[in-house]
Amino acid sequence: DHWAQADIEEMAAKGIVSGVTENTFEPERAITRAEFATLIAKALQLTSNSSAGFSDVAQGEWYYTFVNAAANAGIIAGYDGTFRPDDLITREEMAVILGQANAFMEKKAERGGIARFADSAEISDWAYEYVDEAATAGLISGMPDGTFAPHENTTRAQAASVIKRLVEK
Repeated sequence: DHWAQADIEEMAAKGIVSGVTENTFEPERAITRAEFATLIAKALQLTSNSSAGFSDVAQGEWYYTFVNAAANAGIIAGYDGTFRPDDLITREEMAVILGQANAFMEKKAERGGIARFADSAEISDWAYEYVDEAATAGLISGMPDGTFAPHENTTRAQAASVIKRLVEK
């Protein structure tokens, strides 16, 4: 009876998301940067064995081909030569990646949807236009209290839902 159950099940059926174990998904668990990059790469059917140059993404890691594919496509970026694969991803970081994925898919970006978030002033400058574009495109929605919660960590359920919207819009 989770709010994202239908989205999670649809993305699992398409092979984009998978459970933490064979029988559990853990929808409210925060998602890492490597996990989110993997979901984006799977959704867009990207893989690459060409290194994007991240010193902390070693060949042989389960996420290697996906992180490099997303980076080589210009969808994700790192920090001074690192990717920080085990760091949790914030909601505003998620929005930036969605915006880059939307551009990669050659979808027109429009703005104006950010006005509905009561905490839009708390969104970092580097993420602001991407949050606006993702909200306007219907890729992201706010929290039940009308905020966006830019600095909160993205959950596995939220990730599955935004990925579903990305591939279906």
